[in-house]
Amino acid sequence: MLFFEDIIRYIKFSRGFKKFMKEEFSYEKAVEIVKKGLQNREENFLKTIREIVFDNKRSPYLKLLKFSKFEYKDIEKFVSRNGIEETLRRLRQEGVYLTVEEFKGRIPVIRGGQTFRFKERDFDNPALLGSFKIR
Repeated sequence: MLFFEDIIRYIKFSRGFKKFMKEEFSYEKAVEIVKKGLQNREENFLKTIREIVFDNKRSPYLKLLKFSKFEYKDIEKFVSRNGIEETLRRLRQEGVYLTVEEFKGRIPVIRGGQTFRFKERDFDNPALLGSFKIR
């Protein structure tokens, strides 16, 4: 089954890449996209966390967040009070982080006596569906 999923992903990726490469970007358009992203930074972060982590029952990050007793509303409150950087520091302190070796699945993730085993493909972003999106 994974083989066919990979084939479908690569087909979608190649179609999306062709479309992406046909789009022309001016310097001004690129600056506009970055500015818009920065203006909505906290909202974008929370949307990403909700859609990619909390709405994805297979997410390794969801497992780490649940183990550390974090719910979406906790992160939402912390971001609104303290900002993204402080939220990320807090999550790391609570064990919600991965080393490169853990991310690659070369070593198990051990947090507070609990062992998690992840594979690199567990971190695939289900929202991308193998293609590029331009916002």
